[in-house]
Amino acid sequence: MPCASKPSNRSLAPIKSVMGFRQFSLRGLDLVNGEWSLVCLAWNLKRMAVLRPKFG
Repeated sequence: MPCASKPSNRSLAPIKSVMGFRQFSLRGLDLVNGEWSLVCLAWNLKRMAVLRPKFG
């Protein structure tokens, strides 16, 4: 396994393990790009909710 691919795999590990995202459901580059955007949006919203300071 080339060393260049290892950092990208580590950065995707939380999306794979926490969110259970293993493969794309749709076919075609445009549809896959849209699906990946939704996965990233969900991950970022989850991180924002966790890291947000709690008031009250």
